[in-house]
Amino acid sequence: MKNRTDFVRVGWKEQLWQAVCNQMEAAKAVLWVLFGFVVGLGNMMMEISPFGAALCAAVPQSHLLPTAFGAAAGSLLLSNLSQLGGTHTFTIKYAAAVVIITAVRRVFQPSKEEGGRLSLLMPYKPAAAPLLAFAGMLLPSLAVLLASPFDLYSVVMSFSEAILAGACAYFLTRSLHAFSLGQGMFTLKRADFISVVLTSSMLIVSLSNITFGGISFGRLLASIAVLLCALVGGERWGAVAGIVCGTAVSVALFPKMQLLGVYALAGLAAGVFSGLGRWICAGGYAVTFGALSVITASPPVMPLLYEAFITAVSVALLPENVMTALKTRVFRQPMENSGRGVRQLMLERLDDASQALREIAATTQAVSQKLDRARSGSLEQVYDEAVDNVCLKCGLKTRCWQQEYGDTVNVFNHLTPVLRQNGSVCAEDFIYPLSARCTKREQLSRQINAGYQELTAKEGMSRKVARVRSVVTDQFEGLAQLLGGLSEELCGISSYEEQMVVQVKDYLEESRYRFKRVDCYRDEEDRIFLQMDFEPFRAARLDLERMTQEISRVCDCEFDLPQKTQMNIKLKSGEEETVIRLCFQEKAQFEAEFAASQHICQGYRMCGDAYQSFTDRRSVAHIILSDGMGSGTAAAVDSNMTVSLLQKLIDAGVGYQAALKIVNSALLVKSGEESLSTIDITAVNLYTGQAWFYKAGAAPTFLRRSKRCGLVESTSLPAGILTAVDFEKSSVRLGDGDMVVMVSDGATACGTDWISSVVEHFPVDGNLQALCDDIASTARLRRNDNHDDDITVCACRVKKVD
Repeated sequence: MKNRTDFVRVGWKEQLWQAVCNQMEAAKAVLWVLFGFVVGLGNMMMEISPFGAALCAAVPQSHLLPTAFGAAAGSLLLSNLSQLGGTHTFTIKYAAAVVIITAVRRVFQPSKEEGGRLSLLMPYKPAAAPLLAFAGMLLPSLAVLLASPFDLYSVVMSFSEAILAGACAYFLTRSLHAFSLGQGMFTLKRADFISVVLTSSMLIVSLSNITFGGISFGRLLASIAVLLCALVGGERWGAVAGIVCGTAVSVALFPKMQLLGVYALAGLAAGVFSGLGRWICAGGYAVTFGALSVITASPPVMPLLYEAFITAVSVALLPENVMTALKTRVFRQPMENSGRGVRQLMLERLDDASQALREIAATTQAVSQKLDRARSGSLEQVYDEAVDNVCLKCGLKTRCWQQEYGDTVNVFNHLTPVLRQNGSVCAEDFIYPLSARCTKREQLSRQINAGYQELTAKEGMSRKVARVRSVVTDQFEGLAQLLGGLSEELCGISSYEEQMVVQVKDYLEESRYRFKRVDCYRDEEDRIFLQMDFEPFRAARLDLERMTQEISRVCDCEFDLPQKTQMNIKLKSGEEETVIRLCFQEKAQFEAEFAASQHICQGYRMCGDAYQSFTDRRSVAHIILSDGMGSGTAAAVDSNMTVSLLQKLIDAGVGYQAALKIVNSALLVKSGEESLSTIDITAVNLYTGQAWFYKAGAAPTFLRRSKRCGLVESTSLPAGILTAVDFEKSSVRLGDGDMVVMVSDGATACGTDWISSVVEHFPVDGNLQALCDDIASTARLRRNDNHDDDITVCACRVKKVD
């Protein structure tokens, strides 16, 4: 069975996205123009506006022209607006500074051949952008001063404005570099983090004087930032974000400094209510911000109230995937250096151990095969030894082995099939010409028989040794795959949620739950997994439904009911302690419904088939079906052993291929008798609906998707026959109402078409157990060969969670 990739027609959404991607450079240019325009409009205290010049000095060379165009346009608009009636006058010097900086950067543009002429003037690269911004801002300011009467205040302000432009250029340079790395805010270096915060404040300042209907876009952005920080990080983040954003707004609207306290207190209040859900947190922010605005802010107050309402509603209605992206990309917390280092070392050690075991298995197998070939005998050696012992003392040896060598060899070639068939030869088995002239045929036959018996004994021993050796090397390979799978699973853990662990521990202590340990982590898909250990007698008293609801509220994540597992934990003293581990995982998109039915072969008390259905701690639903060789007790032992081992290994996180290797080795060494069983596994990821099918000698699996039935077939060998056994693997995505039906070979003795028809016409909301019973009983009645066999039918239906 081979996997197949189906190609589908490209839809209009894909075509639209492809068109946007084709024009990505143009879209980026437009965004840089808008960004430069907004920054160019920004000003502080209604007197200075150095941001456009700083941005042109810091922006990457590839985006310089569109940014400069936008910044110049914003600066010109700012000067025109002020001349049309503003209380303060912004001269054209800001647009001139943008032009000067752009011209200098274009003239001294770095080239591939020269490495950049600008580097000759400014060898210290981090200082290039600040120095250029300082000089570019100072030159037009001095020109304005020379054209007007001398004023000390104007001189001080001009130099201060130039210094501020250089500082802003430095922070912008570091911020743009940090953004290009794609890191979260709290994984940046301290200097980069401060630069990003100041750059964000600069953007708020630039947008604060852009209003629509009295609503300021800068104040609105500041409110959203404060509420998001409070929602993610609690009162500490909310208060700090409120102070930073409030300061930026106050600087832009100087002398209205009272908004600094309004944002800070509103952020603190929102952080206090962050554990109660998004709506309550947003409501707390809106009420606090609105009340403080009415009390302290100067008229008009209504725009501030509108901004608080818009912020609260917008954040509360943000889609969950957007909030998840913000938490994982923007507000991602760094791992402790020690924890990250230990994790990396552990992964490297696991990979090294896995590779070493694979090399041991390969080397052992290769060396043993060469030694076997060197030590193993052959019939030619048996004949040579018999000839040396008998014919060398015969007077006819010259005639037989020199004059008539070909005829003599033909006689011995004739003995080979007789020897293989009967296990021995006698004097009468020698054909002409030796039958006519050889007088030592009895001695030759005895020597040949003795040598052949010794050869067969060696071959039998070599086969047994090779079987044991193959089992051992197969176990090495299985252990290597096991370690490799553990390494991949550890790599799938994206972060350890220390803050969530603290919140859960606080809840458990407040609820008087005595726990042993709590752990929480996220995987690469940003799903949360929580596990906690309790003493067995305490775990028996827990109300799991109530605990699940409360932990979901504490963690702001909807969990499924936990899985209970008994674990033996090794203490530091070396003793073992038994605990009950509760494993919580986020509620999946789908849920699995299982059903099964069995028929025992007549004349036997036990079924030779075994099955197990379960959902592991990663919300993957499994059905494992095994058919032992024959019927009765021996087959039941093999199949139940196979299913039990596979369930334990898979539930422990062992990969399917590694689990197959280990189970195959166990079947090979279980007893001296022949032992084999088929393996059929279906695994469905309940988060995505992706289903995988693993087969080793198993009967077809019936799959119904979108009310149509298909087959998943296998041509591989069962486990327990050969040392080298592999799964045949295939995959498909399931949707709401889709169904998988697995059967043993007893159900397919009279074909598979009728089963496909039954599965295809089964109602979407029908009784799954009745379907399994119907297929099992019908399969038994349809047999017309006067032979009975064990029959097992397992079914799994995927349903979307309401």
